[in-house]
Amino acid sequence: MAAAPFNKLNADIILRTSDLVDFHVFSQVLIAASPFFEGMFDVPQPPPEQQKEQLKLGRSVIEVSEDSKALSTILWICYPIKKQKPPSLEEIEPALRAAMKYEMELPTAVLKERLEDLTPAHPMEAWAIACRLRLEDTACMAASRIKSRKATGSTRRHPILRFEADQLLEGISAGDLFRLSEYDRSGTPEAKFSFSPSVKCTKKSPPDAATIKDALEALSATPFPDVICRSSDNIEFHAHRAILRNASLVDIEETVGNPSTNEATASPSLPPSPPAIPFDICGVDLATLLLMSYDRQASHPSILSYPSRILRILTAAEKYGFSFAVPLIMTRWKKVAKSEPLRSYCVAATSRKFACLKEAAQHVVTKRLSGLYVYELEDTPALSYLRLLEYDEACYRLTLERS
Repeated sequence: MAAAPFNKLNADIILRTSDLVDFHVFSQVLIAASPFFEGMFDVPQPPPEQQKEQLKLGRSVIEVSEDSKALSTILWICYPIKKQKPPSLEEIEPALRAAMKYEMELPTAVLKERLEDLTPAHPMEAWAIACRLRLEDTACMAASRIKSRKATGSTRRHPILRFEADQLLEGISAGDLFRLSEYDRSGTPEAKFSFSPSVKCTKKSPPDAATIKDALEALSATPFPDVICRSSDNIEFHAHRAILRNASLVDIEETVGNPSTNEATASPSLPPSPPAIPFDICGVDLATLLLMSYDRQASHPSILSYPSRILRILTAAEKYGFSFAVPLIMTRWKKVAKSEPLRSYCVAATSRKFACLKEAAQHVVTKRLSGLYVYELEDTPALSYLRLLEYDEACYRLTLERS
């Protein structure tokens, strides 16, 4: 049970936290503070003996995902009692996240104001919290403090922002760190940090439908298929066991021999259909692997021209034992990583393909990284981008020493 004042036995609701601490609270306080709880309590409740949810002392127990520290912080703000000391920087983020989740206007305002009060002394931490909670005005305030303190390393191609701990960047995108870095190095007085990309970049979409169409047409031209390859999105490709065996498909005989994929689905009035092999990959990835299996000499530049697709195909090839395809895919990766190094680096960092990551990083440092933006930064962890900036700086310093 929580400590006073959340241990009163005359309270009519129990909030149970993720660390199994029970807060005995008054529903009227929650209703006044939170439209979320107001809507919950507006739903008519059956008598206690008919309620299916957990009861304790005859009262409903509502389980919440927050821990006791976060819940205690926002309840102390809501209750009309003498307040505790202001929450620390470490306590603000989980409490503010909970207050925003439960639409608690007062706790949100109080905690946000407290975060802004701590921003001058802890701008990096405040910026990181504001980014994770998508509080753009607070993030902008923190960014201006970072800029004024000139917390940078070399100013060669880009400033290197120094973070005291890697954990500060958890849950933050490389896109946000890119914008902070660009804002920090800019000398324009009217510049302003924003969550929205300031650099225009057109998203390039792989021609997935064309790849599937090419595979279906190519396979239909080969007579007497004796097996069906079915993708996770239920696209079927008629193929040949011999080709798949030569491509070193994992467990091909065991899968084809499964009765649930052949006799069980046959109709007495129709010729038996070939057995189906289910693949846990999407249709375009399966189509690409099949095209490569039937024509290993083809380079398939139109298919393997996008970093995200290349790594998906590489993962699928490794998963299903298409060992012949791995060197072909890596050859394409090296070409694409050289032509689009930053995009390739971001995709590799997200996919955790470290060999591919290293290949792309080696090409990134040959180009001007400052101001270079690709839309994949929005899906890449900020820490991976910071490591790239540091690697780029280290390579430059090494070049200076040798010259």
